[in-house]
Amino acid sequence: LPCVQFASRAFHLPPILFPTFRQSHRSYQRAPLRWQSPLSEVKRGMSTAETKFRVVVTRQIPQVAIERLKAVPGIELDVFDHTEKAIPPEELESRVRAGADGLLVLLTDKVTRGLVDAAGSRLKIVSTMSVGYNHVDTALLKEKGIQLGFTPDCLTETTADLTVALLLVTARRVGEALTAARDGSWGVWEPLWMCGKDVHGSTVGIVGLGRIGQAVARRLRAFNCKIIYSGPREKPEEAGPVGAQFVSEDELLSRSDFVVPMFPLND
Repeated sequence: LPCVQFASRAFHLPPILFPTFRQSHRSYQRAPLRWQSPLSEVKRGMSTAETKFRVVVTRQIPQVAIERLKAVPGIELDVFDHTEKAIPPEELESRVRAGADGLLVLLTDKVTRGLVDAAGSRLKIVSTMSVGYNHVDTALLKEKGIQLGFTPDCLTETTADLTVALLLVTARRVGEALTAARDGSWGVWEPLWMCGKDVHGSTVGIVGLGRIGQAVARRLRAFNCKIIYSGPREKPEEAGPVGAQFVSEDELLSRSDFVVPMFPLND
């Protein structure tokens, strides 16, 4: 269900094909995005009524998204018809070389100079079915004047739910208890066996109080947790509503009962 919800929000069609923005690579993280109508990009790419706007899709994504793409007049789809494996780089390059006005990728697909060069001047837009875009050479797309689309904030609440679930499972040793129940090692009751640690009333350190970090903090308030956070800078407007206190990373690590890392995985 989250995957279907994700696809439905990521491809809000028709008439929109892709969410797009123009930003310099260095300002992606800080400057507000300037959204514009992606349909105008599609129309500019069609010289005649007979011309098809060819979109290469790198995986068999939920059908709701495919159908919405098909509903856009003039769209021709080339879909890598697999869900269980990523498209091999050489096959992706071959498909874009055959002609691609748009490219819809996943996190497993690297959008590199070699791929963009294979597509040539026909490529006008790249969209990724993800919040992150570190698999895309954004500086190259800016250089070539190619639009980039992504799906910010579509899975914030879902990810926060899962994060808190994992925190509870870890704290209460649920995984170990399930294993003991399944393999028969669950024996005579012992007073302190599998007790774990209470989440309620604990101190939780969140490293990175972004959208997901804030959503996690909102949920943990129901457990009467004390929330502290660290990051590149203090965020009083974001921290205020969730009652979070800004501390150094060293203090966070020394004070926290649980640490929740909420920052991008990069080099």
